[in-house]
Parts: sequence; structure tokens; C-alpha cells
Amino acid sequence: MYCADTDSLEWRRGGKTYIIGDTGPAGGKVFYVTDCGFHGLEAADGDQGTGEWGCLGIITGATGIIIGTGADNTAAIVDENCGGMAAQLADDYELNGYTDWFLPSQDELHELFLNKDVVGGLDSLIYWSSTEYSSNLAWVENLRVGVGGLNAKFVDVHSVRAIRAF
Repeated sequence: MYCADTDSLEWRRGGKTYIIGDTGPAGGKVFYVTDCGFHGLEAADGDQGTGEWGCLGIITGATGIIIGTGADNTAAIVDENCGGMAAQLADDYELNGYTDWFLPSQDELHELFLNKDVVGGLDSLIYWSSTEYSSNLAWVENLRVGVGGLNAKFVDVHSVRAIRAF
């Protein structure tokens, strides 16, 4: 990544920059960076458990796919208060005083796959994303091989790995 803007406000303030594989501000593993390493995503240091996605038969509005939409998706699921178990596991996570963790969007989850060796501990086969496709289906990804698909929101039980933006 070429970073020519060394006169940015953050640079002049002595802001910390990160690269993939670093320990992030909250103590997770950095798996995605932007803005020359000043911002990015870090993954929790382990899974938060397993559960159903929740909200069967309800459209929560958690339709964001791209990087940067997982937090809004998670908030939409939790706000429905309809048994959004996977999102609630991520939302409830706390590490080193940081409580702004969320269930990754479809693309954020795929970034976890792309950097699974750096993140480590992704031992389960299938992980939930926060991306909803219908009242009954949400996106999952097999983090061993990087293949995703749709699973039933309130029948299938999969793993949760919380992430946060910095």
C-alpha cells in the first residue's frame, strides 16, 4: 500500500499505524487495514460461541454486505430483539475494556478467511455473518476453504467470531 500523505493530522499527532498480523488496539488480531494502517478491523482472540442467527421470519434490515457494514447489521439484528443469538454473542463481547464488537458482514467475514492464518483459532468449520438475505436466510462462510452460502437463520447452529473497527 502506497501512503504518501505523511502530513495527515493523525501522522502529526503521532497516531499509531497497524499492519495485518499486529495486535490491534483492543488486543485482537488486525486482519484488514485502510488509510495507511491508521484504521482497519481486528478480530477477537477466540470464538464467542455458537448459536442460531435468529429472527426467523423477520426482516431485520441487516443487508449490508461490504466492509464497513457489519456494525450496522449487528445493531439492526440486536434492535429487533427477536432471538438474534449470533449477533448478540458478538455484541456482548468485551476485551480489554472494548465493547464495540460486532458480527462481521459478508465481505468482512471473507477478509477473515483471507487472513485466517494471521488471525488464528478459526477452528470451527462454518461461521455466521451479519448479512441477511431474506426472512429465513443469512450468509455463512466455511473459513477452512473460503466458500460461502445461505443457511437457515433459526435452524442452523454455527460459530461466531466478533470483530471491531478501529
